[in-house]
Amino acid sequence: MTPSSRLLLLAIGASLIAPASTSAIVGGSPAAPGRWPWMAALVSPYAPDGASGFTCGGTVIAPRRVLTAAHCVLGVAPSQLAVVVGRQRLSESGGKTIPVSGVAVFPGYAAGQRQPLDAAIVTLAEDAGVAPVRLATAADAAAWAPGTPGWVTGWGQIEAKPTPGGTNYYADRLRELQLPLVSDETCEAAYGAGDGLLTYRPKYNLCAGTSAGTAGDCYGDSGGPLAVETPAGWLQIGIVETGDACASPGFYDIYTRVDRISAFAKRSGLTEQPYPLSPVRVRGKLKAGATLRCANGRWANRPTSYGYSWYRIGTRVRLLLDGDARHKLTHADAENGVACSITAGNSGGSYESYAAPLTP
Repeated sequence: MTPSSRLLLLAIGASLIAPASTSAIVGGSPAAPGRWPWMAALVSPYAPDGASGFTCGGTVIAPRRVLTAAHCVLGVAPSQLAVVVGRQRLSESGGKTIPVSGVAVFPGYAAGQRQPLDAAIVTLAEDAGVAPVRLATAADAAAWAPGTPGWVTGWGQIEAKPTPGGTNYYADRLRELQLPLVSDETCEAAYGAGDGLLTYRPKYNLCAGTSAGTAGDCYGDSGGPLAVETPAGWLQIGIVETGDACASPGFYDIYTRVDRISAFAKRSGLTEQPYPLSPVRVRGKLKAGATLRCANGRWANRPTSYGYSWYRIGTRVRLLLDGDARHKLTHADAENGVACSITAGNSGGSYESYAAPLTP
């Protein structure tokens, strides 16, 4: 990536792209070593350690598969992720840090058609080497009856609100919290029809918590498990998805139902999210009245759709109202410079790649 395209990406990210919501454990306690062997952390491979590069939780469900939330990995290339297993403290070097070879988002999530099923599979480049957790199916429905004690684990934010110094502190050591499962009626009474972004749908979601405002998921716990203990061992019944802020009084934590996505999680031949193999480029001359083209480049995993965005460069990056692969330059465009991005998608997710800007 060139310096100019890196600056463009930073500028666009700051001005146009809202960060994904994630959730951590408020009011929990440190987990004993080895208690949750299948717990995984999604981290940046470029960070100096797991704590500074931590993004989301996940669970090992097969030797080379990690289950997490779709919103944790949508639009992320395999090279931008690594998975840590077998480690209690993320800042230390125990366990394994494993490269990622692919990401598959639950079908329909990226297109917004099945948004409540917030799930994805991260494929590892080598075996995790830890015991996997068992995933719930429809036959296990009695395991999440209201009042059943559930357990959530994660490395997320440990305070519900910023400290007096304005800081949000995240866990270094894995934390755990026991929460009771809550009935659909109780959760719907709190959330109603939702607000369009945060919804509770009994067909797709589970609910847990006390509504006391003292404990629950928070930022950083997304993708981690909601698990219950059964005679056959631990069973993952939910994926940390969302909630009203962190440990909000009167509200509960919302989880994706694992029984609704377990067949997807176990399926062979998953459709993986596209990512670029060569750069997106702006083709043409920077001249008022000229038409530029946003060239696709090469992509992995066979995209089935492409979306185009154009940006005017200058003291402030501006999104132009032109969603076509071609863009006719105005005088302002020619004076300041332009760039484009392409969002490639398929049933396994989507990825947006930015071209280096064309400048005077």
